[in-house]
This record gives sequence, C-alpha cells and structure tokens, in this order.
Amino acid sequence: VPAERTANHNPTLTELRVRQGQEERPLVLGRCIDQAAPLTVRAGERVELLPIEPDGLRETYVLPTFEGEVRQFTETIEYQWYTSSGTFASLGSGGKRDAFGNLPGVDNTFRAKPAKDVSEAVDAELWIVQRDERLGEAWYQSCIRVTP
Repeated sequence: VPAERTANHNPTLTELRVRQGQEERPLVLGRCIDQAAPLTVRAGERVELLPIEPDGLRETYVLPTFEGEVRQFTETIEYQWYTSSGTFASLGSGGKRDAFGNLPGVDNTFRAKPAKDVSEAVDAELWIVQRDERLGEAWYQSCIRVTP
C-alpha cells in the first residue's frame, strides 16, 4: 500500500574522484593489498574526494499519509567516511536537505598524517559507506599511500 509503491534499490557509485592540487582523476577502488600503485600523497597533504553518483540514483517513492492520501518523496543519500590512517574533514557528508531545500555536498577532504608521524611510506585504507533513507546500502574501499 499504496499500489504505486516500488521496492528500494541499493545505492551505487559511478566512480570516486580525487582532486589533488589542480589535478582531478578517478581514485582506484579496491583494497590496498590489491593495488600495485595507489594514489600517493605527502605526509600532512590534503586531497578532496568526490563520489560521482549515477543518474537516477536518488529514487522517488510514495508513502501513504495519515489522511489516507499518497505523498511522493525523493531519496537523500548519505556518506560515511573511515580511514585506517589520517583523518577526514567530516565523518559524514550528504544527507537531508537544509531548511532552504538545498542538498548538502557529498564530497569530503582526506588529510594524511602529519610529517612528524610518518617515518616511512604507509598505506591509508579508506572505506566509504553509502546509504539511502530506505535502508539501502553499499560500501567501497580504496587506498592512499602516504610518504614522508
């Protein structure tokens, strides 16, 4: 109920892009152990990560109201960011619209450990969890190599 209601699909990404200085390119997805040459950054360097969403990712759906009517909604997508080394500017991005109806940005900034904490190259594993408000979920893994 209602008859127009459809099943939810798990969210997906087209790609994860990285902006390092003026250069922007795809960030390879996959475990550190499986990457021969992960993205390399210097200790303390910041890089921007931007999830690229496919067209139609934010599904529309209908729900019954208390008045017996039907109301249409459009999903919001939320991202959670985790790393084994370094930090993110925010633990989450995306999510609900603000009071003016604007969607928040989905990008985030990764900061490698400071130089004083890096004596040799270390791989920072990244995990990105993507969720929609109807309990759909996907997760992705990537790697950034931090050098002194």
